[in-house]
Formats: sequence, structure tokens, C-alpha cells
Amino acid sequence: MKITINQLRKLILEQIGTPNVESTSDPIANFGLDQQFSDKDGTYSVKQMIRYAYDMKSTVELPVKSLLHNLETSENETGDDIPGHPLFIKRAKRASLDYPILVVNYDDGLWIADGVHRLWKAVKIYKLKNIKAYVLDKDELEQFKIDD
Repeated sequence: MKITINQLRKLILEQIGTPNVESTSDPIANFGLDQQFSDKDGTYSVKQMIRYAYDMKSTVELPVKSLLHNLETSENETGDDIPGHPLFIKRAKRASLDYPILVVNYDDGLWIADGVHRLWKAVKIYKLKNIKAYVLDKDELEQFKIDD
């Protein structure tokens, strides 16, 4: 008998329980629990962005070449946030491509709000040309803004 990773996770969670999650029946309950996405205009809740995308958007196939600039290191990144860092690679190898990445469409290109590790895995390990994504327009972000 074959079992998928998701089936195995479900079996394990049934045995040990699910502390600190809102709902085990919710397919995105664990996504972006404390994660934030920031731009020049503010900081946004990734969990709320994912919920909105999941409820309101359809996935699209984006060419990975339109997203490669997201794998360049910025001065704000450390440890497993730095593409190519051993901790980043370890985390990327565990990432599941079953889940679409979350992308924001800005005037200067497409920026990943959630899914850089999945993009790295798609490009570096699987050599994919396209990746599943939810795309939000920059004008949709205000509703996910976190009060400072």
C-alpha cells in the first residue's frame, strides 16, 4: 500500500493532536502562522493573504524565469532566508510543491510573499519551467496590512 506525505501527516496529527492551529480541516490553517510580507508601504499578514487567495483566486502557472530575481539575496535576510545558505537549502528540500506560491504583482515585477523555498526547489532541484501560484495585485494588499 502506498501512502502520500499528506496522508502520513494526517495520520500522525490524528495520533498526536494539533497544538496551536486553528483547524485541522482547514487546508491552509498552518500556512504563514507568524509570517509577514513587507514592502515600502507596509507590513502584511501572509496568513490573511493566503486565505484570501485560496478563497478568491485561481492558481496560475507562472514561468519561473519571471521570478528568479526573488532568489537574489537582500540585506534583510539571514540564515534560512538566504538562498543558497545550507539552512535555506535544507528547508527548500522539505518544501512541498503541492502548494502554490503567493506572488504580488508590482509595477517592477512579481515578488514572492510566500514560497521562495518552493521556487528554489522548483528551479534548482526539479529544473521546472513553470510553478503554480496565486497572484495578488499590489492594490489588494491594504486589507492585509498589520497595524504598527
